Amino acid sequence: MPIKKSGLNMWKKYEAKYNPTIVETRYENVRETTLERAQQGIETVSSVRSLVNTILDEYGIGGGERATYLAFATAILKHLYRQKGKAIKKIADGLKDYYVTAYRLNEEVCQEIISALGITIQTHIDVYITGSLIKIGEGEVTIGRPFQMLIDDTVIAEGIYPVEQKFNVFIDNTLVGEGEG
Repeated sequence: MPIKKSGLNMWKKYEAKYNPTIVETRYENVRETTLERAQQGIETVSSVRSLVNTILDEYGIGGGERATYLAFATAILKHLYRQKGKAIKKIADGLKDYYVTAYRLNEEVCQEIISALGITIQTHIDVYITGSLIKIGEGEVTIGRPFQMLIDDTVIAEGIYPVEQKFNVFIDNTLVGEGEG
């Protein structure tokens, strides 16, 4: 049978658990590592802000709207530390849809910010020629940037993801057609 906690019970546990001397020692022990991580984080956020500010300058966006775009970029950045592959692409697309709908941001600018952040996903590609599976490959694709997929140093596909849903297909370094993905 569970015991219901009262405020007094929780306070007693807090006092016992968080002895100031022990807490101070713990913080002192991790201080250097924490400061290194904080410095790294500050540099990353500063770089992203600079990158996004350049995009916003190109589009002539200023004032309070500028802050909303920066919030969008830092929201994606938070997830970049935790997610990779298709998950980050889905999260970025979801955040883009949210910010475009809720805050009426320009979808094109949001997509450019996603591209500038260099979100990289792992992708899988099957190459079919006249209905027959020729090769299977994997590679890293950065959203909004040109890519090439290689198998054994042979380019099997190139294009821009996801702006172009079509890409060129090569066999033995010879262009043989287009694919979709």
